[in-house]
This record gives sequence, C-alpha cells and structure tokens, in this order.
Amino acid sequence: MVCFVNAENSYFAKVGKKFKGKLSCALEELVATAEKNSWNYYVPLKEKYHINVTACLREPTSAEADSLIDFLTHVQNFPANAEQELFNSWLEMAVSLAFTDESGEKLVTGENAVVIMYK
Repeated sequence: MVCFVNAENSYFAKVGKKFKGKLSCALEELVATAEKNSWNYYVPLKEKYHINVTACLREPTSAEADSLIDFLTHVQNFPANAEQELFNSWLEMAVSLAFTDESGEKLVTGENAVVIMYK
C-alpha cells in the first residue's frame, strides 16, 4: 500500500497535532498505526514546499482567502462554520508558523511524504 501524507514537520502535521480530532492527519499518525499493528513500512521520499498565506492573515478575508483557509484546515467553509475559539486558535497558530519571504509575503512550510507499507 502506498500513502501520500503530510510529513511530521509540515504545517499540516502541526495543525493536525494541535487540533487532533478536529483538523488534518499526518505521517506521525500513519507510522504509529503501522507500528501498533506490526506492519512493515518505509518512507522513501519527503518533499518540502511553501504556501503563501498572506491573504488568510488579512482582515477582512476575501473569498479566495476563505478557500485557502478551507484547504489549510481541510474543512469546507471553515471560516463561516468553525466555532470562533477554534478559528482564532487556528489563526494564531498559522501566524506563529508563518515566515516572511524577501518580498514581504507570509508563507508556511508544507512537507509531504510517501509511505510504503508491505508484507
């Protein structure tokens, strides 16, 4: 079985860990499941990338930013439907994970991994 997941240092993995059960899934959880069940696995590839989140951090957000927030949280209509406390916690975390590039844009780092499980 081949799985494409978020690596442990990824923005998505950090969100998943902080908001466990509410947002996302990551490599760490998949590996823990494999180890718990004594499944053989290895991680042959990890790939880093950056996501521009500048629009998500502006007040008020735009429809484009709201779509990006949905992607970043893996929840449809998250800005409109999330409890305010959850939204504020997510926003605070996004701000803390973001860095500024040379052009002044705010970015977060994503990292995907391929996990191969075998008999």
